[in-house]
Amino acid sequence: MLYMVACCCSDDVRRARFDEIVKGLARDGRQMQAGLWIIEAGQPATELRDRISRQLDGCNSVIVTLLAGHAAWSGFDQSTQDWLLANL
Repeated sequence: MLYMVACCCSDDVRRARFDEIVKGLARDGRQMQAGLWIIEAGQPATELRDRISRQLDGCNSVIVTLLAGHAAWSGFDQSTQDWLLANL
């Protein structure tokens, strides 16, 4: 399943930790911008959210949403667009 995962943390240390956690949860993924990832993972969104939240005590918010294959985008480099087309 493909998910969008986003986090709003108030400090750089937690933001860096978020990136490490997401990389560890994903079979494949791409960082779209700071605090925003598209990942492939086999777990349900609630489990991913809980695993991220437990390790990021003090983050303002975390959201994990299932991407269902319908998407539109603008402003990403060709490599990212190719990855999105291949994975959505």
